[in-house]
Amino acid sequence: MLASAWVYIITNVHHTTLYVGVTNDLPTRLWEHRTKQDPKSFSAKYNLSILVFYQGFDSIVEAIAKEKYIKGKRRKWKEALVNAINSDWKDLTAEISLELRPSPFEHSSSFFLKCHPERWTCGGNARAKDPLQYSQK
Repeated sequence: MLASAWVYIITNVHHTTLYVGVTNDLPTRLWEHRTKQDPKSFSAKYNLSILVFYQGFDSIVEAIAKEKYIKGKRRKWKEALVNAINSDWKDLTAEISLELRPSPFEHSSSFFLKCHPERWTCGGNARAKDPLQYSQK
């Protein structure tokens, strides 16, 4: 089963700014960041579009809790979280399978997301070796 909600971290080319977000449609949300759909947004202002971390959840409630937890941490902790799964800080967008299927009857497009099986398990769990898995203590 695919995750229904996502927590993600994006950055800019120099990794000077981090943005933690939550969404129920990761491909569309990444497209919105990359194309600066809201030119006055934080991500547009700081040119944030490089996906360096993402994690899937079964429910939006779980995802929001994780997002708030990560946002409450200092930058060093967030850097360690990214480094634990993406030490090169490469753009992970290619790891999610984006299939654009335009409908001739609609103005919008449908996106479908599949997890990258070697690194993530769908259903809300980061890969098993994630040393920074959070707890609600």
